[in-house]
Amino acid sequence: MAFVQAGELLLECGRRWTPRAAKCFFEAEEYELAEETFSACIELFKSKRIYFLKCSLSCLKKVGKQDKCINLMVKHGFVAVALKQLLQEKQYDKALRIHEAHPDAS
Repeated sequence: MAFVQAGELLLECGRRWTPRAAKCFFEAEEYELAEETFSACIELFKSKRIYFLKCSLSCLKKVGKQDKCINLMVKHGFVAVALKQLLQEKQYDKALRIHEAHPDAS
């Protein structure tokens, strides 16, 4: 509970504190809230977008939202990584749909 409150206070302090707020939510095991905050960090801090994408994906995996992981990777241009993960999970139909939508990415 204290981590969630700390995260909320950090969000009120401004964009500079958004990554710390996301980490607080993660520590509090509020993975969906942490994922939303890390996703905001991807947009706010372009130079560290890969780091925040990995954090966001970690949160999604914790709550079992594999489809949202794939969609997030595709959205941010990591189509090849998304395709590789889909093939490992034997989700061939979804991999084919993504490949057809992004033929130049593989």
